[in-house]
Amino acid sequence: MFSSYDEIYHLIKDDLNEMNKIRSKTIIKYILGWISLFASIIIPAIFGLSIPNAGIQWLAAFVFFFGTVASIVSIFKTLGSFRMAFKRKVVKRLLKALFESANLPEDDPNYEMKWGYATNGKIDNFLIGESGLFYLNRIDRVAGKDLIIGKIGSTAFYFSELRLYKQVKSSGNERKNRKLIPRYQGVLYLADFHKHFKGHTVLRDKQIFSFQHVKRFFRHHYHRMLSGKKLTTIKMENDEFNKYFKVRTTNEFEARYILSPNLMEDLVAFRKRNRNPIDIAFRKRFISLFLYNKKDYFEPSIYNSMKKQSKIAYDDLILFFRIINDLNLNTRIWSKE
Repeated sequence: MFSSYDEIYHLIKDDLNEMNKIRSKTIIKYILGWISLFASIIIPAIFGLSIPNAGIQWLAAFVFFFGTVASIVSIFKTLGSFRMAFKRKVVKRLLKALFESANLPEDDPNYEMKWGYATNGKIDNFLIGESGLFYLNRIDRVAGKDLIIGKIGSTAFYFSELRLYKQVKSSGNERKNRKLIPRYQGVLYLADFHKHFKGHTVLRDKQIFSFQHVKRFFRHHYHRMLSGKKLTTIKMENDEFNKYFKVRTTNEFEARYILSPNLMEDLVAFRKRNRNPIDIAFRKRFISLFLYNKKDYFEPSIYNSMKKQSKIAYDDLILFFRIINDLNLNTRIWSKE
């Protein structure tokens, strides 16, 4: 359905060339910012130590303080401007090119393709709660970015990068001694499943590849014991599916109804294409996926070419846009109840 990167590249080539010019200017400003920072430290130190004059020493201190602050602000401002330019000229342009060049089904004239992008946006807190994925942990703060919403065929979707925090006591009893610690970090993806679920079904990823996986496993196990949430573990008929996922639900009949043989095969295939842990929930009207990952999506680097970075952004976007097709969510075999 979506065009390959080589096909997309010709549509965004001019934007990438312009972005490479911005990158070159950014590198120059970045280097000058560091030169200014070192000069603000070294020159005042030389004059302040070599000339025993109170006025010169005060002047050196003034230059040191304000020069250092101005240089640091300049460096961060330069990188911030580059970041926003990348998201405006590369990520947003990629999104536009992907949707405008998509091959739509000829037998479905009503097939819709819509998208929207908010650089500093995130999935609404209400939808995060509706996802049914984070019921084991109290969430005290939510941070996020790069909200992408849209519709592919009959299926509306939302996804954004998220960091979910829990507030814990560090020392003493005063509120000021509390700190926020991250509980979840990754991308939350929600899609309309075209069915109102009566129960709550959660699929926990069982695979362990890293220390992050181990921490996640024990944290879920610990909080499940403390939460008192009455979700029953069930075993499905697909052995390979059981190898990758543990199913917990409040409604076994509905869970088995949702997890059809085809859907279980699709979920296993999707899981195999992604090394990082993936948790999935069916609740209210959504299928929700949380892809655990500490990666900063769509964040540019001044050290790599725009073609290379746009290819990385393309691969990330395609991963999420293909979920609807990978899981056959446009095949409306259920009617909303």
